[in-house]
Amino acid sequence: MIFTKFYWNETLMTMKKSIALFIVLIFIAVASSLIAIVYKESQKALSFSKIYEKISQNSLLIRDFEYILRNSLKDINSSEDLDMLFVSSPLLSSKDGEFNFGFSLKPLSDKINLNLLKDKKKREYIKDYIYRVCSFYEVEDADFFIALLEDTIDADIEERVAGSEIVLENRRFKNGFIESFSHFYKILDYYFKTLQDSNIFKVKWKELIYFDKDIKSIIDCKRLSSQNARFLGLSVENGSFDCEELKKDLKYKEILKVLNIKDYTKKEPYLIEASLYYKKDGFEENFRLRYNLFKQKVTQVEK
Repeated sequence: MIFTKFYWNETLMTMKKSIALFIVLIFIAVASSLIAIVYKESQKALSFSKIYEKISQNSLLIRDFEYILRNSLKDINSSEDLDMLFVSSPLLSSKDGEFNFGFSLKPLSDKINLNLLKDKKKREYIKDYIYRVCSFYEVEDADFFIALLEDTIDADIEERVAGSEIVLENRRFKNGFIESFSHFYKILDYYFKTLQDSNIFKVKWKELIYFDKDIKSIIDCKRLSSQNARFLGLSVENGSFDCEELKKDLKYKEILKVLNIKDYTKKEPYLIEASLYYKKDGFEENFRLRYNLFKQKVTQVEK
């Protein structure tokens, strides 16, 4: 590996004076580390299918990236520090130009975790949120859609309304919580198949929501979009809102408290997503790693 633990310890100490340079160091370290791993493996492989097998299952790559994040992000203490974190790297290459790599870091806690429907205290607020989303995009039957979501999130197979347990039609469908967007899209497909309402696909879901088992993460008030704030029932004026001001109104104070809508602090769960991309002679691979700043570890890997 290009970067040893000794190198990291020495470098990190010298970079603490400037958070801007600190974040640049992340880019350089991740790029160099991953290029070294992937390029070395690609030279060993006999075919591109072997490259795919080696790299897509390479726990070393994930381990090293987690190590880089854990050591680099431990000095993120405030919301202002996060401002400098959420940017994309330029496209980087190996010396011979045959390997291209890029990555980005972005927040997830600025969106709504639909698995909050599992929490009794938060459920009604999340259902109201979904109703507002469906109304905005003219989805015909919000009640049926919500029933599909709730019957997916609970573990039983009792229907809330007729036809709302997808697992009764598709035994391979998983109940218990919504795992990912690929899981969520199966719910959308089932809704469309049942009602022929294509408006469900017009919703810009990826800009609004995400899915995670951890339902204790905050909703980042500073980074919450004005549209998502409206869908949550918060007051938005001239495209902006202020959580500290909203707390002064009992109507909004309760929403903020129950849904844990607040600015980032180091003391509470906060999720970010790292997207990794590389290309070698036409062969492309993408990874999405979910990292919990509070727990300081990768909690999920998707492709």
